[in-house]
Amino acid sequence: MNPLALLLVMLGYTLAIPIGSKLPEVIRTKNKLALTGHQVGVIIAGGGWLLGARTALAWVHLIWLLVASIWYGWVNRAELA
Repeated sequence: MNPLALLLVMLGYTLAIPIGSKLPEVIRTKNKLALTGHQVGVIIAGGGWLLGARTALAWVHLIWLLVASIWYGWVNRAELA
């Protein structure tokens, strides 16, 4: 794997995993800053996988971004209405 790709994956996971492990709490408390930090970490990690020619893993990260965003919107839909 390309060294830059490895660095991006490590950096992205370092940001995303601690927040992701508490994602239900982040969503329940409507913490947009934490959700944004998680999403940025997932984007960085996905970019690393894409740069490392692992497109399937990059797609998994893209799908997770969509799932987390939909989950956040679904739980907090009462505020949106």
